[in-house]
Amino acid sequence: NGGNCLGIRSRPGRVDTLFIPRWKLPAGGRAAPIALITGSGAFAVTRLSRLGRIDPRYVVTVGNQMDLTVGDYLTYFADDPTIRVFGIYVEGFAQLDGARFLEAAARVTAEGRSIVLYRAGRTLAGARASASHTAAIAGDATVTRELARVAGVLVAALRRAPAIGG
Repeated sequence: NGGNCLGIRSRPGRVDTLFIPRWKLPAGGRAAPIALITGSGAFAVTRLSRLGRIDPRYVVTVGNQMDLTVGDYLTYFADDPTIRVFGIYVEGFAQLDGARFLEAAARVTAEGRSIVLYRAGRTLAGARASASHTAAIAGDATVTRELARVAGVLVAALRRAPAIGG
């Protein structure tokens, strides 16, 4: 997958290359009909640790998308009807991968399944952080958001921090 890839966990395939001790990140019970695709291994582990009993069928960390991309994985998992919800964290798309992502997203959402996209790098500071983290060229977050919405993707809103003193 590339740099900043922490690994992959496939509950159906009984593969876990996240290398997080089970006592820190237990996987148990029935696998939920969820696939988590993320550019950041740390983001994936943080999210998983907060899901409690919800255990996604698949967790894929793509890192800097050096070989396989977010669009590649979404296209692949779109063929799995057992996945009802896709959670995607992306700092930027590999060259020409945005179109592949949108094509797969439109197909998934047309089938009544859901995609929730968290797009990092929405501000100048965020774009700089993305570039230093996975060398992602964040591109225009507004364009990403609007194209994703047209494809039926739910785009996570930017949560604003409260003002100091108020």
